[in-house]
Amino acid sequence: MTATTMAATTTTSSNNNNSKRCRRSSRCRMAMILACVVVGMTATSGSELELRSSKLSSSKLTDSKLSSSKLASSKNNHANILERLRLRGGGSTLSVAYGNYSSQFSHSLTQWWFNSSSATSMNLGEIEKYFMLAGDVGGTNARLAIYSVTPDNLTAGCVSSEVYGRKYKVRHFGSLAAVIGQFLKDAEKDQAISLREYLQIKSRRYPTTACIAVAGHVTNNQVKFTNVRKWPLIRGTDLERQLGIQKVQLINDFCALSEGVVAMEAIGLCDCQSVQKTPLLNSRKRRKARPPMLVIGAGTGLGECLMVWNGKNYHAMPSEGGHVDFSPRNKVQAEILEFMRKKYNCSQGGSPHVSVERLCSGQGIQDIYEFLRKKYPSEIDIEADTEFENAIEKAVVVTNFGQRDRRSLMNRAVEMFLSIYAAEIGNAALKFLPFGGIYIGGGIAPNLKDYIEKYPGTFLTAVRDKGRMSHLVREMPIKLILSDGMAIRGAETVARRKLLKFLDDRD
Repeated sequence: MTATTMAATTTTSSNNNNSKRCRRSSRCRMAMILACVVVGMTATSGSELELRSSKLSSSKLTDSKLSSSKLASSKNNHANILERLRLRGGGSTLSVAYGNYSSQFSHSLTQWWFNSSSATSMNLGEIEKYFMLAGDVGGTNARLAIYSVTPDNLTAGCVSSEVYGRKYKVRHFGSLAAVIGQFLKDAEKDQAISLREYLQIKSRRYPTTACIAVAGHVTNNQVKFTNVRKWPLIRGTDLERQLGIQKVQLINDFCALSEGVVAMEAIGLCDCQSVQKTPLLNSRKRRKARPPMLVIGAGTGLGECLMVWNGKNYHAMPSEGGHVDFSPRNKVQAEILEFMRKKYNCSQGGSPHVSVERLCSGQGIQDIYEFLRKKYPSEIDIEADTEFENAIEKAVVVTNFGQRDRRSLMNRAVEMFLSIYAAEIGNAALKFLPFGGIYIGGGIAPNLKDYIEKYPGTFLTAVRDKGRMSHLVREMPIKLILSDGMAIRGAETVARRKLLKFLDDRD
C-alpha cells in the first residue's frame, strides 16, 4: 500500500471516529438537558436552574460540528424553556417540559417517566429527604398525601412532615389507580417537590414507599372494595408497577386509623373529644398494663379494629365486625329490621341476615329516615323532605336537619341511628374488653359531636346498657376522633416503617 493511500485511509478513519464521538457527545448532552428540565416541580432555586441551563447552552454553542440551522433551533428551544422556567418562578412541569421534546420520543410521557434511565447517569448528590405516599380511601372520600422525612429522623422514628395533600370524591373515578394518577398530576402541577428531589426519586437509587388504607378486607396485599363495587380488584404489585414505587402496601382502613391513633397519642397530638371518662385510679392501673384499645367507626360502612400490645408496640388486628347480625333492642327497631330485610334481601333468595353495618352507616341513616317517614307520614317536614329527595348525600341532610329541630322526624332518625350505633360499640367493648380506650372514628361521628355532647343520654345509655356487665363498659374511656386525617397519618406510619425495613434489608 502506498504512503498516499495509507494517509487517505487514516484520515477517513479519523473523520469517522470524530463523527461518531460528536454524535455520541450530542446524544449525551441532549439526555442531560432532558433529565434537567423534563421532570419537575420547582428547582432548588431559579438562578441555579438558569446557571445550569446556560452552561448546557454554552456547551452546545461551542460544538463546531453543529450546523447553523441546528444551532439556531437550539437557541430558540433553549430560550423558550428558560422563559417557561422564569414564568413559573424557576420550575417547569413535567408535561410542559415534555411537550418541548415530545417529537423526539416514540413513547408517551408516562412511559418515559417510568422506563427512561436518563436520570440514573446524573450525579444527584446525597439524599436529603425520603418521600412516602400515603392514602386513606373509603367508600366516599379518598385522601392522599406526600410525606417527607430526613434520614436522621427516619432512623430516630420521628414523625414525618406532610409535603402535599388532596381530597377527592371516590364516585368520580373508576379505579384506585385513577385516583392516585390524578393526585400525582395535581402534585406535579402544583410543584409539590423540587426538581432535584423529583430526579432523585426517578433515579430509583433512592427508595420510595407507599401505604394505602382501603375500606375492605386485605389479603396477600390485594383487596376488593366492599362499598365501591364498580372498582376492580386492587393489587399492591400492580400499583408498584404503575407508580414506579419500590413498595406499595395495602392495609385495612381501620388498621390505618388505629395506627394513627397510637402514633398521635404517643406524641400528645391525638385530636379527640372525651365522651366517657373513667375513675383516675382505674385509669392509671390500666395504662401501666397497656391494655387493648378498640377503634370503631361508622362512615360509608362500619369498621372495627382491635389494638393489642405485643411487648414493643401496639399491633392492629382487623376484623369484619360490622357484618355481624343486627339485633333490635325494642319494638320499633324490630320493625326496621323487617323493613331492611324486604329492601335488601328479597333479591338475594330471602336471606334473613341484615348486618349491623346496614344501619350504622351513611346509607343506614338514609334507610332509617325512609322507614320512619313511611311509618309516620303525618310528621314529614315538607321543606326538609324535599331537600332530602334532591340531595346526593342524603344522610347529610338528615343529620343537619335532625340536629336543628328535636321535634322533627329527622331528629327521630338521628336518635335511632345513635342508639343502634352506641349499642354496637357496647357489644364490641364486651367482646374485646378495651380498657385502653374506645376510639370512635369514621365520617359520621365528628358531624354529630356537638349533638352527642349536648344530649349524651341516648348515646351513653345504649353503650352502657349491657345488663350484668354494664359496670365493665363504664370503666372504659370513650373518645371521639375529630380529625379526618388520623387514618392517613396511620398509613404514613406504616409507609415509614416499610421504608426503614427496605433500607435495612438493602444494607
